[in-house]
Order: sequence, then structure tokens, then C-alpha cells
Amino acid sequence: MSKELRRKDRKAIDTPTQITNVHTGEVMGFLVNITKEGLMLISTYPIPQHQIYQMRIHCPQFSIDVGGDSLWGEPTMDKKNYWTGFHIIDISEEDQATLDQFVDNLT
Repeated sequence: MSKELRRKDRKAIDTPTQITNVHTGEVMGFLVNITKEGLMLISTYPIPQHQIYQMRIHCPQFSIDVGGDSLWGEPTMDKKNYWTGFHIIDISEEDQATLDQFVDNLT
């Protein structure tokens, strides 16, 4: 990422956590890090910026649905994968409580 735009410290994810597109069932990528308001994933294809996605985060302990706005994207250094940053713009109260507890428990 060329500019540091984050306002919150992101928590790294050390367990493979798949993210799928709720509408298509397509695997979008894997969670790299997360806050209570946003996330970054790594994928095998570029995800268009400034698009809204309904995503399901499949953690080993739970699955939650979030609406996310893709804010930025760029290829990895080897140019074989792609980073994408999302701002969470829609989430149910129940899923937000689950996400909050998950993020609070990450080191």
C-alpha cells in the first residue's frame, strides 16, 4: 500500500480464513488481517476497487456476513496474488458482536 490510510491497528490472522462472495458463492480470497471496521484479504485475482460486496467470513469458530466496500487493491510483490482492503459498511448487530469479540481476542 503506497499510503498509510488505516486509522485502526489491524490484527493479523494466523489461521486460514476463507472469504466468499455471498451472492455467487465464489471464493474471494483469504483473510490477512482485520479490525472491527475493516479487513484485508489476499486473492489470486484482482478485486475491483470502489465496489460493494456481500461477503461471508468463514472462521473455524463461526461464519459471519459483512457488506464491504473495496477501498484499494494492489498486486503482491511477486505479482501472483493481490491484496485488497475493505471497509465494513453493513453488518448485523449479532455478527458485529461476534466480530468484536473475535478481534478483541486476537493478539
